[in-house]
Amino acid sequence: MLKNNQELLEKLDKEIKYLEEQEEAEDKRSSFLYEQKMDDIRDLFTKTYEIRDLKRKLEKNKEFLLAIDEKNIEINKSYFLNEDIYLSCSYYGQSFSCYFYMQNTGWIYNSYIGSHSGINAWITNLVNEEYALFSGNSQYNYAFGCMDLKDFFKIVEDEKGEKEIKYRAECLEKLIEFTKADGKFSKIRKTVVDSIEHKLQMMKESIGDEWC
Repeated sequence: MLKNNQELLEKLDKEIKYLEEQEEAEDKRSSFLYEQKMDDIRDLFTKTYEIRDLKRKLEKNKEFLLAIDEKNIEINKSYFLNEDIYLSCSYYGQSFSCYFYMQNTGWIYNSYIGSHSGINAWITNLVNEEYALFSGNSQYNYAFGCMDLKDFFKIVEDEKGEKEIKYRAECLEKLIEFTKADGKFSKIRKTVVDSIEHKLQMMKESIGDEWC
């Protein structure tokens, strides 16, 4: 298993085991309070359903992690779109999320967007908008059909827990394939990258030597 995935797997296994122990303890406490006819305080202490819901969510996260590891996809790895912009899928707060990031953002921070998280959101939107522009979001285009990149992000993140694990993993695999210069989406990728680099260059020129 890939290093970052192994670390996350160990974390999830530890959390799931702990929740199983807590679930068993809560079941015993609930049974005891019921037998003792202590109904007035039973609901105060019994949180079994919350524990079970969280355990199911973590188990599903574990399934997704195993599915993407089989596809040789690593959490928190940088998949570069060009020399400066990269895609990464991370895990935080019981959820997976995808963003595009930039390595060299000081000039953007100083002159355009005074927030690192804001820059992450901005570059993600920029890549997505450029893709949508050149694909036309047409069902006949040679990449993702009527969906744009952020649609794929939402599927990977699956906030409502409705998507199949296999489908989510396939969507993440396609996103990573989009970043490859020699991948199956190389033509539209090159057009997107060239357009973004041109726009970034215009932004740098507008602030002159300040960006250096």
